[in-house]
Amino acid sequence: MKNREWLRRLPMDLLMDIVGGLIYAVGLNCFANPNDIAPGGMSGVAVILNYLFEIPMGITIFCVNIPLLLLAWRFLGHEFTLHSLKTILVWSVLVDVVAPYLPAYAGDKILAALFGGVCIGIAVALVFLRGSTTGGTDIVSRLLQRRWPFMPIGKTMIAVDAVIVVPSRVDLKNIAPVRYAPLVFCVSGTVTHNLELRHN
Repeated sequence: MKNREWLRRLPMDLLMDIVGGLIYAVGLNCFANPNDIAPGGMSGVAVILNYLFEIPMGITIFCVNIPLLLLAWRFLGHEFTLHSLKTILVWSVLVDVVAPYLPAYAGDKILAALFGGVCIGIAVALVFLRGSTTGGTDIVSRLLQRRWPFMPIGKTMIAVDAVIVVPSRVDLKNIAPVRYAPLVFCVSGTVTHNLELRHN
């Protein structure tokens, strides 16, 4: 019965992964990465490594999520982890595949941070509503929410992203636009939180 339910949900889950992944790719490739804005979490790590070493962001996102997926397998359950792995694979592929076809926004940095944050927030909310995550701080936030269930996932993500961005600003102080990172993750976390509230 459980397998039948999983198969029944799979087409819609994959559709939301693809739609969310495309929106996420727009936020990352059009707004964040071209302006060297490192949003929080694994997206920020991917932007930073792409800036420093030109490592494809999709590959980076997948690799840095491996240890977090192992933690999720241990503490959040096998079904949850497999759902997340599915989403991470789809998003990692889409980020790299569509990158050459997306225009880079080279205007105001604040607008780039705002638009990037909105795109990332919508994308994350779409997969959250299907019971999956995009890895990174999403998994960390779920682990924290497991310990403190009253913590809204969107606001928890803001807090976790803030913890990650602070040392990034110290280590990468030569990347001036990194100061816009808090705006990206605050906007994305707020959008995710509000969409969750509307759904509930």
